[in-house]
Amino acid sequence: MKKFLIIIISIMTMFLIACNSAENNVFNMIINNQDTSEIAADENSEGESTNNNELSEDTDDNKELESDTEEPGKEFAFASAEEIENISDEDLLYIYNHDYDTYDFFPEGEYTEIDYFGKEMLVLTETCPDAPTECMLFFIEDCFSIDESELNSVIDSQKMKTFAEVDITDAIYSCNTSYTEYEPGKAIDDFKLILCGENDSYVEYTSTYTEINRYYDDNRVLVSNETQRAYRWIYMKSLVYTKVEDKRQLIMLGELSLDYVKEQMDIYNDYNKSTVLYREVAEEEDCYIYTCYYIHPMIGGEAQSSELYLLKEVIQIDKESHKVQYKSAEIVKTVDIP
Repeated sequence: MKKFLIIIISIMTMFLIACNSAENNVFNMIINNQDTSEIAADENSEGESTNNNELSEDTDDNKELESDTEEPGKEFAFASAEEIENISDEDLLYIYNHDYDTYDFFPEGEYTEIDYFGKEMLVLTETCPDAPTECMLFFIEDCFSIDESELNSVIDSQKMKTFAEVDITDAIYSCNTSYTEYEPGKAIDDFKLILCGENDSYVEYTSTYTEINRYYDDNRVLVSNETQRAYRWIYMKSLVYTKVEDKRQLIMLGELSLDYVKEQMDIYNDYNKSTVLYREVAEEEDCYIYTCYYIHPMIGGEAQSSELYLLKEVIQIDKESHKVQYKSAEIVKTVDIP
């Protein structure tokens, strides 16, 4: 069902990012199904990110070009990195051509997915009428600095909710208010902000409103149309960006453990990767290692071939500093898409 969300998200992403960046530089916006495979290009020799806008590179355009997929008929469960790395070309293409979600590859409850707290889609659209949720917007806070004494505690719940409510309202109004009563432009009506719920990792809201667009038609007559919009907003409590030696660095807050690291990175990857087929977490003396395998299509243009990649990404979380370091994504397998 995720794939139905992608088309409408790609349409709305650019204007929301632009407006939110202009009004507020405190949060970094991450849209679902983006890929972090290019993160290494923006890292220094120690793996610290220097990208000031996004943690991951947008792959929505590629996803828009995918053909309609069928309901999956085969079950897959990968028990080891060796097993997923030796997947056949036929099985990889089968997964790509059928409507699998990440959770289809894990036992129930094994992969931590986003909780919608029982709040269903509030506004249906022609683009994704069957979507179970609104378009997802994912935020990681930017902090100037974090003291060592604060590393083991996530962002305070009330502080996060207070900020999120102001941030969402400001972002929506600033993006959609640009005309007077008798001029072309945009405005909103019937704005509502709903707290869906929260847990130890994030606060979740839904915003709904009517978008009003006024414009001149071909006969120079001022006309207007109305469109219903709805967004699901996820504000992470456990992941923040901070400055380390004048560089922007992702930090994982909270009491680190094998299960905790797995849970937080699952949540992050839930709407940041295409389809995760397998992941594992290991503990070493000074860090935790989160490794995930996911598919990513590269759709060629005219006279170009289309390929499907199986990618391996390794993320290292330092036990002492809580730094989240990305290693270069590795292409494990490449398959031509017929």
